[in-house]
Amino acid sequence: MKRGFLNGNKVKQRALYPLPSPNANSNSNISTNANADRDGANINSQMRYTKSEAHKTDHSPASIVFTTIPPRPDPDGQSEWIALGDAKKRVLGVPGYPRALPSMDGESVAYEVRDAGAHEKGMGLGVFATRDIDAGALIFAERPLLVIPVNSGRLATSDSNIENTLAIAVGRMRAGSRDAFMQLANCHNDEGPLLGIVRTNGWIVRELSDEGEGTDKAYTAICKIAARINHSCMPNIHARFDLASFAFYIRAARGIKAGEQLFHSYCSVNLPLTARRAALAPYAFTCACHACTHASPTSDTLRREFATRVEAYRRMSDAWVGKKASKKVDEGVVRELEEFRKELVSEGLDGTRTYGVMLSAILRLYMNSGRIGEARVLVEEMRQRQRLEG
Repeated sequence: MKRGFLNGNKVKQRALYPLPSPNANSNSNISTNANADRDGANINSQMRYTKSEAHKTDHSPASIVFTTIPPRPDPDGQSEWIALGDAKKRVLGVPGYPRALPSMDGESVAYEVRDAGAHEKGMGLGVFATRDIDAGALIFAERPLLVIPVNSGRLATSDSNIENTLAIAVGRMRAGSRDAFMQLANCHNDEGPLLGIVRTNGWIVRELSDEGEGTDKAYTAICKIAARINHSCMPNIHARFDLASFAFYIRAARGIKAGEQLFHSYCSVNLPLTARRAALAPYAFTCACHACTHASPTSDTLRREFATRVEAYRRMSDAWVGKKASKKVDEGVVRELEEFRKELVSEGLDGTRTYGVMLSAILRLYMNSGRIGEARVLVEEMRQRQRLEG
């Protein structure tokens, strides 16, 4: 599930909604007590919200569990999580849980949230670098305000709709977190206010899932700061969810200059222009990044094929390394890869994991051809990128 922001007139006219009454459904008896050490599970068909121990994990596989992560007030913040089945048990069993959030790299805060209208008309708020940030550096780590199943339909019961189920979790939030959640964008006018906010701002958490395979078993998270990161088809940040700290780690996917806006792609970057615009249509804005405004048949082909080409180059580089010193790499091959690298950078694809694979292929060829100086420079760039997985 990709997320969007207030980037179009349709969205700007969307008013913020008050928290729905948990008693809106006459058949539900729902408590919204925000006590941080409470756990709630639907133990009958009326979604009755009952207290249990925060560390209880032996819930029924069919349960909808409302829990606060971590259970006690924490300086790093808390998340309200609607968990299904035994997902909670798996998280609480992760080595190191609950791990404190790491400190950001550098001596000063590296980002700020401010008006992004000067970057693109109607963009609203955005997140900007306040200083130069090296590739791979941790910009910030953040626990989500709310985490729910990607397949929100699993939250509905015969006696309670999805919106009422979300109201329980939002009602459990501390006042500041609840206010921050309600101030987020809602560009899904056909949804209830809470579900609309979730669908607009949710970041998929592939590292967290219920038993079984498939995206529909994963969860989606709504964050206070990360939700303000706008879209670009030329992303410059990398997000990874750490289960032990129950938080997103936002790192620089490439070097970022002071004043530059942080960008995340709400759609696959491997798509041509028309397909990207179709994927972004639900967010009610038209992307005006450099890749979109300068798109061409050549750039569309590059985006469709770059992952396949990189894999082919990787295999080729493996083969050359296998030949060791018996045969040097043809200089024409090295130049071909260097030109391809420039194309990827120009198209803004140097913030992808696939670009890192490309660097590995070039490094192998540099080493084989004896270009030690260039190899050393590349090794340093790759060392910075390795932190993206940390």
